[in-house]
Amino acid sequence: MNVSSADSLKKDGKINTGDLVQNLNSESGMIGVFIEFKTSGDYTYASVFWPLRGIKTIQPSLIRAI
Repeated sequence: MNVSSADSLKKDGKINTGDLVQNLNSESGMIGVFIEFKTSGDYTYASVFWPLRGIKTIQPSLIRAI
């Protein structure tokens, strides 16, 4: 996901720190707590706390606020 797409998620209020998010790539529908967006170069990723897995990063397009 590029920086502008992540910025639009933040500006639209679709996802905020502390929101519950679902991993859309998980067969079990894993749920975690969104922490923040991070950027490295022109790539933006999301940091999420997943119970039993800890804090991990994921592509923003693979999570949704619930």
